[in-house]
Amino acid sequence: ENNEIGFVDFKNINWTRKKSFEDLLKLNDIIYVKKIKKNKWSLKQLPKINGAIVVMDPYTGRVLAMAGGFSFKLSEFNRATQAKRQPGSAFKPVVYAAALESGFNPSTLILDAPFVIEQGEGLKTWKPENYGKKFYGPSTLRTGIEKSRNLMTVRVAQKVGFDQISKITKDFGIYDQVPELLSVSLGAAETTLAKLTNAYCTFVNGGKKVTPIFIDRIQDRRGKTIFNADKRKCIGCEDISYLKDEIPLIQDDRKQIISSETAYQITSMLEGVIKRGTGRKLRDLNLDLAGKTGTTNDNTDAWFVGFTSNLV
Repeated sequence: ENNEIGFVDFKNINWTRKKSFEDLLKLNDIIYVKKIKKNKWSLKQLPKINGAIVVMDPYTGRVLAMAGGFSFKLSEFNRATQAKRQPGSAFKPVVYAAALESGFNPSTLILDAPFVIEQGEGLKTWKPENYGKKFYGPSTLRTGIEKSRNLMTVRVAQKVGFDQISKITKDFGIYDQVPELLSVSLGAAETTLAKLTNAYCTFVNGGKKVTPIFIDRIQDRRGKTIFNADKRKCIGCEDISYLKDEIPLIQDDRKQIISSETAYQITSMLEGVIKRGTGRKLRDLNLDLAGKTGTTNDNTDAWFVGFTSNLV
């Protein structure tokens, strides 16, 4: 950072030296390989870490793609729908949405300074920290989410009140019951990837709740639809002729859980995460993106929930 030039003794980085094949493997070891060309194979080992992905249509709730782990054959556990994990900072947009619904705006100043709270007799004081353990003084709400400032988020949650945060998390479908702890604002309470992805759909579609649809419809062997996840009704469709320039009216049954203004402001703030904040490495994709990173202690969980205008 200071453009200083220095030298590191080679003894301290001896571990970086290239190793020969014999250093890593010995005769009779069982290894996984993949054929890439005639008489050429590449080494393929099972990963020690695992993950999941969910891709949704934010307007209908249809799940367009889902992977629950590295191998279904090795483990049928679906990490997208079954694994309850701490979302970390990926939960913060929900806290900021609650703040915007309570009268805050993206330019509202929040103090970024040390925060200490007593947790009760026999318990340690809770002292959350920012990444890098630095403080920046009064900063805007927009900056707080772009830079993922923990101390600002805790203060926002404290000002908004836990009742409001609890209500909005239930409306979003992230939690059924959430503990009344300020650490929840930093993503300490567990949820699933599918639920959090579904919550982000609300930011894209103007503040409306959608339900994840894993099975769109079922047809029998004759092509007759015996199940359709879309329960909306087409009003007067039977009276509309395809010969006329008429458009059917399909009833919108989605519940409005945050205002369209809040959804717009959160989307704008999450665009800033990509342009100037913790997700700025994604700028290289040259796409109109918005989203939020999330990590937990010791990088046990690493999240990114992002979206375009038609995908989450």
